[in-house]
Amino acid sequence: MVCLAPRAPADSVRPRRLSDVVVRPLNFTVRRHRLGCATREDNVISRQWRGLAHPNRAQDYVEHLRTVTFPALRKIHGFVDASILSRPLGAGVEFLIVTRWDSMDAIAKFAGADPEAAVISTSAADMFIEYDRRVRHFEVVDGAV
Repeated sequence: MVCLAPRAPADSVRPRRLSDVVVRPLNFTVRRHRLGCATREDNVISRQWRGLAHPNRAQDYVEHLRTVTFPALRKIHGFVDASILSRPLGAGVEFLIVTRWDSMDAIAKFAGADPEAAVISTSAADMFIEYDRRVRHFEVVDGAV
């Protein structure tokens, strides 16, 4: 079962204009059901990647994540959840994609032998002005609000 975090009501989100493109702040998180996933914050690993998308391709990238990337991640044992963060920046829209995993072994199932290598398809890469070739991993020390 996948649980989506609630979105803010449309009228409470102020759109921002970036040249000729209206960019709305994103509030999107995908989560797997807690069965088969980390149930405590102990040893959960946060994987973070950033890229600067062409402003006219930003929504295409969000759609790619929702329809291609996230469904594939949900099938990997050890995937916990993912978030899309975005903001207008310079000539584009910056994305920070944060995924959380039970372990580095689970990440290796997604990333392969070099877990710090960015995983991005050619079609998604074409949506970006620039993007990180390497990701960062952090241990989640406390996930309490």
